[in-house]
Amino acid sequence: MHSINQKQHCPDGKTIASVSQDNTIKLWSLNSKNNKSLATLSGDEPITNVSFSPDGKMIASAGVTKVKLWSIDSTLQF
Repeated sequence: MHSINQKQHCPDGKTIASVSQDNTIKLWSLNSKNNKSLATLSGDEPITNVSFSPDGKMIASAGVTKVKLWSIDSTLQF
């Protein structure tokens, strides 16, 4: 099991993103009773930081050597 490096709330107040050393960003629903996992975004290095865009449609992640932008539908953008 990997520890969570950081978490960030989406501006919509319904979603949270967590990042960890296992190279993933996990999106969680705050609306379900069980805080259900919505998606897992996989990178190619440990992710240390994450932030949502103001409209909540994009996520920026920072790793050891890279910064990536992701659309909320799990597609790598840049």
